[in-house]
Amino acid sequence: MATHATAPAPLRRRRRKPWLQRNRAGLIRHGVIGVFCLIILLPLAWVLMLSIKSLPDSMRGQIWPRKFDFSHYGYVFDKIETLPTNLFNSVYVTGATVLITTACAVLAGYALVHVKPRGTGIIVTVFLVSLYFPIRVVSIISIYEIQNALDLINSTSGLILPYITLNLAISVLIMRAVFQLVPHELIEAARMDGAGHWRTLWLVCLPLVRNGLVVVFIVNFVTAWGEFLLGTTLTNDQEVRTMPVVLAAAQGGMGAHRGGLCRGRGARHHRLHLRPAALLQGPDGGRDEGLKHRFDGMGGESGRRIISYTATATGAGHHRRCLDLLFVLLY
Repeated sequence: MATHATAPAPLRRRRRKPWLQRNRAGLIRHGVIGVFCLIILLPLAWVLMLSIKSLPDSMRGQIWPRKFDFSHYGYVFDKIETLPTNLFNSVYVTGATVLITTACAVLAGYALVHVKPRGTGIIVTVFLVSLYFPIRVVSIISIYEIQNALDLINSTSGLILPYITLNLAISVLIMRAVFQLVPHELIEAARMDGAGHWRTLWLVCLPLVRNGLVVVFIVNFVTAWGEFLLGTTLTNDQEVRTMPVVLAAAQGGMGAHRGGLCRGRGARHHRLHLRPAALLQGPDGGRDEGLKHRFDGMGGESGRRIISYTATATGAGHHRRCLDLLFVLLY
């Protein structure tokens, strides 16, 4: 009996989806990332643009200045002679803190996860509890006593040890969480091949925890670079201090630039020294009897700071008095 062969049905070509539908998830994901990047970068761009604005442009609140003025940087380096040294101190202290803290965090994180010594739970608990206390404020007296006993007061290198100590807990916890993501089968396979802990850490674990290393680097860099309390307490001379401490002191009077803010008849340029319960004084030692800071006791309603302003400053115009009042309120 003859059979008739049937021809195969032609394959239907699948219609390709449009590019927008195929990449919709990626576009949404990158859009969200872009929004968060803008949230982070816009304040930095605003600060950068503010640093190259002229003083009148900085008072208008516009993003793009009418006139670029790069003389502020020269003014800062001219008025703060030790600023290059302070910048080097910040780089030196921050770099040493980041490297040593990261190395200690990697070793501790690997040991807590894959070596598991006795008391691992107690160590992790102590690290976690330490995050809930203001360690810098609570331990500042003890840190000062230890530094004084080690003769590290007023020393740039002496700042490295306290910085490492205060950043170590969060760094160890981050690396511990990252090492927990490494499969234990890889560690056991490396040990079966005869690799010890050091070789396993260097050849197997470190390539897998690079993302955690980046996080620890960033956290320690930001914390160490902007540290102010320890940098102020443990140093006395300006030459050994870091740049954030010196710049904060400059905002309080040293290098403060008030010239050019007031224009018109009767306007004079004054450098204001703001002190509680004291009269504002200009560079010539004169007193403005109208600007006072008065403190009425401590605590409760009586603890409110009362700032009284009366327009009785001799020889100052209306614009000068308004600007003086603005400085006092911002202070």
